[in-house]
Amino acid sequence: LLAKRGGDGGYMTIFQVPDIAAARQRAAGAGVRFVWNTDRADGVWASHLHPKDTGGALISFDQMEPPARWEWGGPGWEANVRTEVATGIVGAEVQADDPAAMSARWSEVLGLARSRGDDGVWRLALEGGEVRFVEPADGRGEGLGGFDVAVRDVGAVRAKAAARGCVRAGG
Repeated sequence: LLAKRGGDGGYMTIFQVPDIAAARQRAAGAGVRFVWNTDRADGVWASHLHPKDTGGALISFDQMEPPARWEWGGPGWEANVRTEVATGIVGAEVQADDPAAMSARWSEVLGLARSRGDDGVWRLALEGGEVRFVEPADGRGEGLGGFDVAVRDVGAVRAKAAARGCVRAGG
């Protein structure tokens, strides 16, 4: 995938779910193959779906008990959370040759309603965020094209990015 998409980049979207059994049943009912499952006795369950059956990126369903636990962060990850600049990931943008079809497939598999904004972009609403489906715009084809980060001070972030030469035309 890295070679196909021209280098490093996102390849997975992880969705924390309250009921992994229901999520797995919905995906299986939609004809999606599973490439990995784990059911741990210590309260961690996860499934990775075959990206050829959904398009765009590997979808992972994860359930943790308690829900605030995030096993994949490693031991003591909470002590390393820094929120002075960024406060969270609030969106993902998936590039698709046919955004309408891919968003419909993800809607079916995730059990989330989709909508089309006035800008023509298909979206799946998440608690505190969204997944957007757009046509490929970076020359890398279908896949995770970017993600949205909520920040405390947009101006300060733009200034730091500009100082590093990382602001594109148009913002």
